[in-house]
Parts: sequence; structure tokens; C-alpha cells
Amino acid sequence: MVFQIVDDVLDLSATDAQLGKPSGHDMVEGVYTLPVLYTLANGGVPASELADVLGKPLNVAERDKALSIVRSNGGIEAAIELAEMYVEAAEEACQDLPNTAATVALRFAPNALLASVR
Repeated sequence: MVFQIVDDVLDLSATDAQLGKPSGHDMVEGVYTLPVLYTLANGGVPASELADVLGKPLNVAERDKALSIVRSNGGIEAAIELAEMYVEAAEEACQDLPNTAATVALRFAPNALLASVR
């Protein structure tokens, strides 16, 4: 879950150069990820503006408008908070495991992923 949420956040928060592809690609493809859904669920004018843009093929200007709305209205932050909850759950699940290289990797991976979007 952490990997997928981080991937979704990066698609909306990283630059085209950082991603190696256009940011917001999921929205352009009609895939509405967790940060987008959180922004829509927050309601109000931003959600209405975002809903007006989504649901049809997006040109670059519409993609940029949608990115701006999601970036500035809490969707990304809410998704990161959920990822943090999953990291905590993973850490708790690993507490009783023996201290092996595999366990160390299991403990490290979710935090490393999350660090890429903090």
C-alpha cells in the first residue's frame, strides 16, 4: 500500500523531469488516484473545479489546472498521512519477527518509500 500511495503522490507532486514522464499522467489516462479522490471528497470550490476538468481527455492546460488544484487543496497531504498509517502498521507487524536481514529490509522499505514524498 505504501508503495502505491507514494507512486500516486509522486505522479502528482514531482516534476516532469523527476518522473521522466509528464506529471499527472494518471489523470490524463483517466485514473483517479487517492490524492485526487481526497481532493474531490474535501468538497467546496476546489472539488467542483477539479470535477469539471476530470472525466474527459485532458490537454496540457487542463492537466496543469488539475495538478494545481490537487497540489493546493490537501489531497496529497491526506494521502501521505494514510501512507504514514500503513508504515506504522508495518512497523508494528514486524516487532515480533526475528532480527534478520529480511526483517531489517521489511522495516526499512516502507520508511524509505515514504521519505521520498516528505
